[in-house]
Amino acid sequence: MCITTSQPTRKQFGPSTLFALAFTICNSWTSVSGTLQLALYEGGVPALVYGIIAATLIFICIGASLAELASVYPTAGGQYHYASILAPAGWERGLSYTAGLVTVFSWIGICAAIAMIPSQYITALASVYHPTYVAQRWQVFLIYEGLVLIGLLAGVLLLKRFAWLHIVGVVETFSLFLVNFICYLARSKPKASNEVIWVDYTDVTGWPDGISFLAGMSSLCFMYCGLDAATHMAEECTGPKRTVPKIIMATIAMGFIAGFSYTMAVVYAIPDPEALINSQGYLPLNVQIMGWRSLPMATGITCAMIVMAISILSAAQETASRLTWVFARDHGFICSEILMTIHPTLQVPLYASLATWAIVSLCGVLYVISDTAFNALLGSAVTFQQISYMIPIALLLYQRRSAELLPPERPFRLPGVLGWLVNILTVVFTVVVAVFSNFPLAVPATSESMNYACVVVVIALVIALVNWWFHAKNQYGAPVHNMAAMLAD
Repeated sequence: MCITTSQPTRKQFGPSTLFALAFTICNSWTSVSGTLQLALYEGGVPALVYGIIAATLIFICIGASLAELASVYPTAGGQYHYASILAPAGWERGLSYTAGLVTVFSWIGICAAIAMIPSQYITALASVYHPTYVAQRWQVFLIYEGLVLIGLLAGVLLLKRFAWLHIVGVVETFSLFLVNFICYLARSKPKASNEVIWVDYTDVTGWPDGISFLAGMSSLCFMYCGLDAATHMAEECTGPKRTVPKIIMATIAMGFIAGFSYTMAVVYAIPDPEALINSQGYLPLNVQIMGWRSLPMATGITCAMIVMAISILSAAQETASRLTWVFARDHGFICSEILMTIHPTLQVPLYASLATWAIVSLCGVLYVISDTAFNALLGSAVTFQQISYMIPIALLLYQRRSAELLPPERPFRLPGVLGWLVNILTVVFTVVVAVFSNFPLAVPATSESMNYACVVVVIALVIALVNWWFHAKNQYGAPVHNMAAMLAD
C-alpha cells in the first residue's frame, strides 16, 4: 500500500516554528525536575550530573541516526516508515507495524506524563498554603482531564492556524529557564561543595554502582523524550529534508545546554540533597522552594511553569495526533477509515486528535485506580521510544548502510566509518536504556520498589497482537514508497 497524501495538510511549519514545537515538547530542564528524585536516589548528585552527560551522548547518536534517515525520507510516520523501507523482503509489514505501534504507545505515555506534572503542581501548591488539605487522587484526575481537554482544543482550534504560538511557548520556556538559573545561584547561600557535586557518589538502592548508575541514567533519558517530534510533523514543514535533521540536532544541543545548566544551578543551590530526597510533598515544588529561598517567589514561578506546561502538552498532543493519523492512513488501526480523515474546515486530523485525547484521558483513570500503575505507564514511554528508535537503525545496519537506501547526496550525511559507529552505538545504547529503564528501584525488590513498566510493555504487546489479529493482519500494508518521488528535492 502506498503512502499517499490524498488529504494533504497545509505547510504550517518553518524552521523556527518547528524548532519551537520540538524543543517545547522535550523541555529538558523541566524534565530533569521530574526525574530528579530517582536520579539522586540512584547515586546521588554525581550520578545525576554525569548521567545527564551520558544521556546526552546517547541521544546525539540517536538524533544523528534519525536525522540521516529524515533527510532522505521526510514522512510523518518517522520510525515505522523507515522500518518499512529498510526491512528485508517479507518482513516489511511486521517490523513496520511493530515500530508504528510502539511509537504511538510512547507518545501516549509522553502526553500523560506532561499532563500529570502541572496537575500535581496545582494540588501541591494548595497543600503548601493549606497544611490541613490532603490532595485526593480524584482531584488530581479532574485537573488532569481539564488540562488534556485544553490541549485538545488548542491543537484543533489554534495551533494549526497560529503556528507562531509555538514560538510564544518556547520563548516562555527559555525565559523561565533563565529566571530559575539566575535566581537559584543568586539567592542560594550557602551553596553545595564541589565534592558533593562531583565526587560524593551515594547509592542506597542495593544495586552495584554500575547498575544503579545505568538505571538512573535511563530515567534521565526522559529529558529527550519526544526527540522524534519533528519527524512526525515533516509533511507540514517546508523543506523537510533539510529542516527536520537540523531541528533534531538543535533540540539535543539546546536541550543539553538548558538541562545541564539548570541541573548545576539546582545542585549548587541545595547544599543538602538528602534533605531534598526525604522532603515531604511534591519534589519539583520543593526544588523551587529550596532553590528560591522564598515561598511567594517559588509560588509565582510555579504558576508560570503551570502555564508553560499547558503549551508543552498542547504541542505533544498535536504531534501524537499526527502520528495516529499517519498510522491510520496506512490502516494500522481499527476504524482507520475514520481516523485518517482531515477535517475540511479545520484542516486537521480531527478524529485522530479526538482519539489521542480519549486515550490520554483514559490514562488518567488509571491514576485514580493506582498511582503505581500510572507511574509504570509513564516509565514505559522511555522503553517504547527506545524500541522505536532501535528498529529502523538496526535495519539500516542490516542493509549495510546501502547507497541505494542512503543516497550520497542526502542533505544530512554521516560519512563512512562515522556513520557505522554512530548507528552501532545507537542500537547498543537503545537496548541498554530499554532494559535498565525496567529495573526495580531497589533490591531486594518489594511491591513498593518494583518497577512495573515491564508489565505495561507486556499489556501493550497483547493489545498490538489483538489489533493485528482482528484488523491489521488483513488491512495493514507496509508503506511502499515511490522512491523516485521520495528522493526528489
